[in-house]
Amino acid sequence: PRNVAAPPSDVGRNISLVCCETTAGPLSISVHESWAQNGAARFLDMVGSGYFDSRVPLHRCAGGRPAGLCQFGVGGYPRLDRRY
Repeated sequence: PRNVAAPPSDVGRNISLVCCETTAGPLSISVHESWAQNGAARFLDMVGSGYFDSRVPLHRCAGGRPAGLCQFGVGGYPRLDRRY
């Protein structure tokens, strides 16, 4: 069997749900602040800034449903790309 560490507790921490439409259908992302505080804050800042409002390719998606991991590419707005 695989050795998997339990994720940090979400007690008292924020969990945000980001929902979007993709060319392959709807995508829902649960952002757990307790799992990676800086990464969660940066991702939510990118969502709030409109970074993902253009077509942003997803790369190296793995893990399957319901949980998985997708890395994303460069957005379609050069002004926002420079910010991140």
